[in-house]
Amino acid sequence: MRYASPVGEGIEFDWDDENTKHLAAHKVTRAEFEQVMNSEPMDLDCEVIDDEHRYRAVGLTDNGASLLVVYTIRNGKVRAVTAFRASASNRRSFIGETMRDRERTKRIIVPKFATEAEEADWWYKNRKAHDRIFSEAVKAGEAQVLTKEKLLARIEASKKKPATVVALRIPAADLALARKQAERKGLPYQTYIKSLLHETLTEREERKAG
Repeated sequence: MRYASPVGEGIEFDWDDENTKHLAAHKVTRAEFEQVMNSEPMDLDCEVIDDEHRYRAVGLTDNGASLLVVYTIRNGKVRAVTAFRASASNRRSFIGETMRDRERTKRIIVPKFATEAEEADWWYKNRKAHDRIFSEAVKAGEAQVLTKEKLLARIEASKKKPATVVALRIPAADLALARKQAERKGLPYQTYIKSLLHETLTEREERKAG
């Protein structure tokens, strides 16, 4: 059975027996998931699975429990994939304590999944690796607060025709510069790179026409 849970400011959650079960397996309730999403959690870069984004975030429930949540936005609604208790290091990162230096972890390759249940299980089994990635992202300043405005923008974007997903190899120096410039503008670096590409292509087309 599928049912939606409306929350203020235009945010609506997509629930059914399947994703509710994924949370229950880790003793997390739907209410706790929604509380985290409405408390402006720390947001990580997304992954793309079968042309659909997967977002990760760490935040607090109303009673102070810290959760790592994985979600997508489908048909204009926030859909939980899974959620589980965040590690102690994630909690320290979230509340701003200083982390010890640690070696940079290689990016995890997210596979394709046959079912949502298989995907939810994969995120949980790899939670320690995601803990390290999150802690490092916070330390490097790459994790950002998921504000209501940003979440609403993602919801609106999900209602539009999805753009073609393209994998590009970007030199490390160029990527670092893009991150730096995007941070100054308060934008996710992927959005900033897309805007630069659009502006450059449009400008060159206008020059050609002129």
